[in-house]
Amino acid sequence: MACKRYIETAGMRLSNGEIIYTDPLNADTDGDGLKDGEEIIPQFKFVDSSSIGLPGVSCGICFNMLSDPNMSDSDGDGYSDKEDLAPMIKYKNPVILIHGRGDNSKNCFGIENHITQEDNNGYGYENTSDFSDVDKQKLLNSTAENSIARKLVDDGYVANENLFAFNYPNQDVTYINAIILQNYIYNLSNSNTSSLFFATKSDKKNKNVKFDIIAHSNGGLVSRYYIENLGGDSYIRKLITIDTPHYGSTLATFSDMELLTYTSIICPMDFDLSSNSRLFTGNTNIYIDTLFPISFQSRLFTYYFNHQVNYALNHQSPKLNGNKNVSTEYYAIGGIAYGDNITKNPVAINFVRSRISVYSFIQQIKLVAYNRYGIDISGLASDSNDNIIDIMTQFGLKSNNNDIIDYINFHNTTAIITGSNEYSFSNGNYWHNGILWDDSTHETIIQYLIRS
Repeated sequence: MACKRYIETAGMRLSNGEIIYTDPLNADTDGDGLKDGEEIIPQFKFVDSSSIGLPGVSCGICFNMLSDPNMSDSDGDGYSDKEDLAPMIKYKNPVILIHGRGDNSKNCFGIENHITQEDNNGYGYENTSDFSDVDKQKLLNSTAENSIARKLVDDGYVANENLFAFNYPNQDVTYINAIILQNYIYNLSNSNTSSLFFATKSDKKNKNVKFDIIAHSNGGLVSRYYIENLGGDSYIRKLITIDTPHYGSTLATFSDMELLTYTSIICPMDFDLSSNSRLFTGNTNIYIDTLFPISFQSRLFTYYFNHQVNYALNHQSPKLNGNKNVSTEYYAIGGIAYGDNITKNPVAINFVRSRISVYSFIQQIKLVAYNRYGIDISGLASDSNDNIIDIMTQFGLKSNNNDIIDYINFHNTTAIITGSNEYSFSNGNYWHNGILWDDSTHETIIQYLIRS
């Protein structure tokens, strides 16, 4: 006992050279329910003593700190050391990356899992269990330079422990992909054993975990359907959408319609993405003539009996419920390709979204851009976009002329503006995709993840 008191009083040297002291008269210095001897333990090391003039190898002792005996919450994440599964690592809610239309996690986020583009480039898969299988969705360890995945890894996320990517059939309709996502999250929550996955021992025992989702484009709609229509808000803490058409988009659906040939480039998902679809309006009978401009009807008639069209018409997604009655926090990142070299590098414009009118919404972005960043975007309008999707729908506003008739609740909204003429609809280099590889986007995501 005297030896123990001496060691506590004299100090215990950690492997990094730091010396730590505890109260020799109190077995639990910080009162967290763990004895000091459970938080810091001796570690014997054999060292070469020749460097200090002593012959041979000698045994030394240092102490390994499992948690700080002087702090009840060593990592400051709000969880007591006694309950914390990783008391020296601040807990991060696990993140799921969800890609957009016709894409996958490698192209969108710079990280690949075992379901490649060749595996998920389709719809109507008979065996959707492949996409809800945790092992098949398991990430490979490499991350691409300047990617969202690289930023997250640099910030402390670990692949397959608290960082995941969900690759779904990228041409299928929203509600089917949401059901697959639901099954995947259930399987993941019941199979993961990493100390970084659950916050506390109790959470691990009860399989209690809350995810953060980062979703690009259509991935945001898949996520929303899971949260709003399938009860997923009990599993999702935050949803961060990037360039998501929250109320559909003509551009998102039919930007390539002029290129339509006898080899159809539309897919079932595109029927959901139309602002006139059942997903946004609730209309139960959607026909070709309501989805497509008249000028395209003759060519579309060719595809009326096409398998893609028939599948889409027979699998229309029911209406999204909206997020006014869910606990999940929503955040929106929207892209604006303004051109005119207004700024050398993309700029993140954090603004308070107005719901008073279309005019006030546009003015708010203009004012913040000019007053805070000195950027003149006086030509910004409701149909300004990221080369694909209008800003109104990106920021969850549905309008009729100048009136806002419906909206999605967001905790925060950020517009990432590029002044580069590199991005345009005409040259096929879309800011809709480029925004994913921009530092301003990455920093905004990190801010949203840590924001209380």
